[in-house]
Amino acid sequence: MTSDTAIHGNAQNFDWLDSWRKNVNKDSFIAGLFDGDQPILIIPFEVVNSRFLRAARYPGGSHANVNFPWIEASKASLIDKNSIKRLVAEIRRQRPDLHALSLTRQLSELENISNPTLLLHQRLNPNPVFALTLDRDLAEVLARGKVKRRRQKHNNHSRRYDAMGGWRVFTPQNNSKVRHALDTFFKLKGERLAQFGIRDPFAATDIRNFFHELFDRQIGKENPPFRLEILEVNGKVHALIGKSMADWGPTVEFSAIANDELAGASPGEFLYFEDIKNCCDAGYSYYSFGLGDEPYKREWCDVEYPVFDTIIPLTVRGRIFSLLDNLKSSVTAAIKNNEKIWALVRAIRRKMAR
Repeated sequence: MTSDTAIHGNAQNFDWLDSWRKNVNKDSFIAGLFDGDQPILIIPFEVVNSRFLRAARYPGGSHANVNFPWIEASKASLIDKNSIKRLVAEIRRQRPDLHALSLTRQLSELENISNPTLLLHQRLNPNPVFALTLDRDLAEVLARGKVKRRRQKHNNHSRRYDAMGGWRVFTPQNNSKVRHALDTFFKLKGERLAQFGIRDPFAATDIRNFFHELFDRQIGKENPPFRLEILEVNGKVHALIGKSMADWGPTVEFSAIANDELAGASPGEFLYFEDIKNCCDAGYSYYSFGLGDEPYKREWCDVEYPVFDTIIPLTVRGRIFSLLDNLKSSVTAAIKNNEKIWALVRAIRRKMAR
């Protein structure tokens, strides 16, 4: 579905949706509102099952950083609360097996267009998004932080990398290099998460196949919506970023660093520095580090904005799920907002991983 005035979230891109459907979950559908035969709102769904519940959500689950439905911006004013209610009623009629619609990690607006799904219900997600204002000038970006320390550190690491055989930052341009980069990422990420006792969301074969196809589809495109950035030192991958692209700039979807002899030389920070510099040169307005609070994000970012969840129960079981999910979200927020408790949770994870 294409339109010069349509907007949508990065994870509502056709490449994302089709790659996910083909590799991960074929039980997918779209629901929409139309003005005559012209779509004005399209919401993609995948159906997921648990022992207790069958729910429809945005395709990608936690791999979809943030979400926003497809909207024809020129006709967004036609979408109101009643039309969203009618859409939900039609989904209930067409899919009586569903207990709930779970639309999580949603932007409240995109390009000054409000998210109409939030008209029914909205709950603050416990994980905010962190972003950096680029000002189209790296000097301005660095001036907001410890500019001298950042430049000195970056230059020192550059000299160290040069002494070890040289370095480069690049985007792979053919299938074999994309596959090698992603396989390296899966390995590095899995090792890193295991150290902290965190389940690896990239471990499943179908998830890996999804990312392989998604990034294979970008090869040869003039402005690919998904890109890889890789830091190599002496021919070896030491850091990697996977990002999605919007008109205003990139969103980091995933990243990893090698836990080796160069780990102390901050390859991840080095790659971010280079990528942010390149995005400034390209004229982008923002650089989003995506969902979730991490110390390295706070060191860079000057913008923090919320995302929202909308849980729409369709049955009694769905209402029970909605209540329990609200409770879970509140507890998660309370833990993450308490630095001592959150630090304790992380320490317990690390001990359990040993």
